[in-house]
Amino acid sequence: MQESNEHAAIIELFRDDPQLAARLLADIFAVAAPPRPARVADPVQRPATLIPDLVIELGDPIELVVILEVQRRIDPDKRYTWPAYLWLERLRRRCPVLLLIVAPDPAVAAWATPSITSGPDNTTRPLVLGPDQIPRITDPAQALLHPALALLSARAHGHQQRGLTGFRAAIAALAGLDTTRRRMYIDLIFAGIRPDRAQQIKEELMLDGYTLDDILPPSPWPTPHGDAILIALIEALEPRIVARVEAHERQTLLLRLLARRNITLTPAQRATIDACTAPAQLELWFDRAVTVADADALFADVAPGSAITCPAGQPQ
Repeated sequence: MQESNEHAAIIELFRDDPQLAARLLADIFAVAAPPRPARVADPVQRPATLIPDLVIELGDPIELVVILEVQRRIDPDKRYTWPAYLWLERLRRRCPVLLLIVAPDPAVAAWATPSITSGPDNTTRPLVLGPDQIPRITDPAQALLHPALALLSARAHGHQQRGLTGFRAAIAALAGLDTTRRRMYIDLIFAGIRPDRAQQIKEELMLDGYTLDDILPPSPWPTPHGDAILIALIEALEPRIVARVEAHERQTLLLRLLARRNITLTPAQRATIDACTAPAQLELWFDRAVTVADADALFADVAPGSAITCPAGQPQ
């Protein structure tokens, strides 16, 4: 992926979801950022060398300003311009200002992390979000709730051996976006995947009965037409992904109700609930769970001694 494209895609993640900045500050850097609202500030005309990638305002009235910089390579000049960003925004906003650096490459993250000394007892400390700090998002349901974070996670961890689960989640995150944003972020989630792992991904990545081998050409990924191919895959999977997420919500409500009523499930019964995505069946079990005395009564429609299964013909 060209540097300018990936750089722009990461900025757009925060532009589309400025609340992501507050969430990362609180969860990773323990910064007590005001939770809502979050908005992207209007750019201010200034010398080209002193224009940050993005400025995010937190709180109403503004309680904290976050200067976002996406850094993909070591650039010594940034160690001089970053402190200027902070002081200029502090002068303009008259409130606390933080510098958040997103560095997809671990070497760049290590370079950006040390405090910047401007003089005796005068330092600027960037908050650097490198691959090690970006949380792993592997649950498609969680990815649909927080698509920007899921896409950052896929970029940070997709090249690793355990990256396939995050890659699946990123596909779910893309399915929840409109076509324009899908096109923008597709290259981003593949940027961290080594070409030598393309065939492994094509062999192992399975989503609801589909494999990438069904529609991808045999050449290493990404291909010249990879965007269009992946968009076709996402659109084909979208109804199934949405159904899976809705089923997950029903399963969660059912299990919470059973727990509150102190109804214990056997491992087989729990596995059956986890595997069933049939809305009618899950709703039936939920209605029963309100009044049944035990788990056996919950599965009353199952013949004694037979295996507990989700009804045939329903989505699995």
